[in-house]
Amino acid sequence: TKIYFKTRGMSIDLGGIAKGYAVDEALKVLTGLGIDNALVNAGGDIGTIGIKPDGTGWLIELDNPFDDDEEDPGTIEPLPSFIIKEMAVATSGNYYRYYDPEKSVHHITDPFTGYSANGCISVTIIASNCTEADVLATSVFVKGPTRGLKLIEEIDGVEGLIIDNAGESTASTGLSKYMK
Repeated sequence: TKIYFKTRGMSIDLGGIAKGYAVDEALKVLTGLGIDNALVNAGGDIGTIGIKPDGTGWLIELDNPFDDDEEDPGTIEPLPSFIIKEMAVATSGNYYRYYDPEKSVHHITDPFTGYSANGCISVTIIASNCTEADVLATSVFVKGPTRGLKLIEEIDGVEGLIIDNAGESTASTGLSKYMK
């Protein structure tokens, strides 16, 4: 989804947050229709209201960016799963959308260099709404693991999981409360 605003030769692409915003708007519509429990998934950006019919929270499982062996799944240690209620989850990663066969040029651009951001492989954010989660996942990805984790820790009600370009995972201090 690409939405462009152009003025004087410059443009802003809102595709990086459009899915999160769409999820939030869908949840508003569902709430307005009297629906108390729902999960909306727009290409991996997920927002929830209420709980599942069995009374538990919503289970969110992440795709592992290193597990590309479709014939032998499980050869890579799985990423954590999360249980959320009335929260949203968004992931930004460089492992699905790339522009070259070597997968070195991907779709998340560092605005300071003009090149693909290269400090992270994946960033997952849990926040109170999907727009915020979506914006922060991309922002943290661009900032890189150290500065990105600092940003996550500074925002109340936001938690995250960062996988850096060496494959090391770092969780924010409060992420464990959502882990299954």
